[in-house]
Amino acid sequence: MIIDTHVWLSKPEHWGDQDIMDDAMYRAGWAARGLGTKTGLTKGINAEQMVEIMDEAGVDMAVCHSVKVPRLNTHVPTEWVISECAKFPDRLIPMGSVDLLGGVKSLREMEEITAMGGVGMKMTPAPSYDMALNDERLMPIYEKAAELGMIIQIHTGWSGFGRLALQHPILLDDVAVRVPELKLIVVHAGENYYEEVVMMMLKNPNMYAGTGWWGFLQPLETNVRFLKYAKHFMVLDKCLWGTDNFDCREDVPYTKSFPRLAKELNIAPGLPELTDEDIDAYLGDNAARLYGVGEG
Repeated sequence: MIIDTHVWLSKPEHWGDQDIMDDAMYRAGWAARGLGTKTGLTKGINAEQMVEIMDEAGVDMAVCHSVKVPRLNTHVPTEWVISECAKFPDRLIPMGSVDLLGGVKSLREMEEITAMGGVGMKMTPAPSYDMALNDERLMPIYEKAAELGMIIQIHTGWSGFGRLALQHPILLDDVAVRVPELKLIVVHAGENYYEEVVMMMLKNPNMYAGTGWWGFLQPLETNVRFLKYAKHFMVLDKCLWGTDNFDCREDVPYTKSFPRLAKELNIAPGLPELTDEDIDAYLGDNAARLYGVGEG
């Protein structure tokens, strides 16, 4: 089973004033690669279009994110995402979002997300709110998510705007210690801080790492080293593949090539070799267990 754990269904008007981090990459000169392979993040993509792309790539399911940032006029509405996912309930898994500064109202909205069938939430406190990942104002949200059994996907590591110090993944260790029952996915695996993320997963049973966009952003060596490092510390079963709307038709075969390329190019020879079974786990079996779908 292949599950993309990081997908956006949206309309162009949903993004409002938010400077999507893709744009920062393109301005830095990545447009030749990025613009030809992104699958409609800024221009929007609906459920039918996403499933068509998934079919071409052999992707079985996708986890669809939402976002709500009133101060940036950015809102990929939970209700809309859930309605789109309902068109393909055996293929698309919906996640919700709330205003992280909404107080009690947002906590009530979290209950509504669960009641509507959302399995969790996406959070972007650092780039969107200029808040650290362990900001005290977020603790009631983390605690409520744990109470509801929500899976939280939270942006870490890098974005084209905001302060990088606020999105350092090590801040989530504080969250995991204070709310140990919270199922927490470190989105983008902390980018270049992936080694710290692996060590946090080793310590915190309910912490996972989702790569999301690594096929586009990170070089082959980093992709391979991350998975080998996770395998060495026996947390590869908590590593989750995702595209962040980078074209899965390109990313799936690329990811499947890691074991072969790692041997041919002698990447990280002191770490365990990757197997096809490891890649199967990373591409979907691990996510199937976490989200309780399929046979994973």
